[in-house]
Amino acid sequence: MKFDKYEKRGAYHWKEYAGRTPYRKLAETVSSFFPERGSVLDVGCGDGLISYLLHRKGLKVTGIDNHPLAIKFARKNTKGQIEFKLLNIYKASSRLKNRRFHYLLASEVIEHLPDPSILKKLLLRHCKRYAVITTPLKRQKKGKYHYREYTPKELVEVFHPLKCKLLKVTADRIYLKVIPKKITAK
Repeated sequence: MKFDKYEKRGAYHWKEYAGRTPYRKLAETVSSFFPERGSVLDVGCGDGLISYLLHRKGLKVTGIDNHPLAIKFARKNTKGQIEFKLLNIYKASSRLKNRRFHYLLASEVIEHLPDPSILKKLLLRHCKRYAVITTPLKRQKKGKYHYREYTPKELVEVFHPLKCKLLKVTADRIYLKVIPKKITAK
């Protein structure tokens, strides 16, 4: 599936954030789930807008994406203040080696993955405290660039047996917190 939004629309997240758009609300909501200190691995960082908001908040951010044009826009728009890496998510662990981050973010990413279990693997290997996963709520007709969409229950199942908490569910979006520890039976 060819993801051509950056070729067609440029650094569109920055443009949408500049106006009062639904994307601005998403970006601000995502940012609110993180503290002001620590390190974040932003998986599927795209053109770097949310990475920038987290950096501005006080976090040390490393963004990864597999789209060369997105990484180019991210680096340009953040003026080199943030580390961005052109990485395929399925090969990211080998390139990140043993790096650990306090937090992991995958905002509007899981729906684009043919094998979403990679997020659980990245989280277990590279995240110390928690991850925030956002995705559009499952609709009748799947988005053009989406392999799959999720209900809240289906999204939690992807990360089983890890501890999950639904942070927020809106009419069109799911915000999930995942802690890289397995749920223990009582």
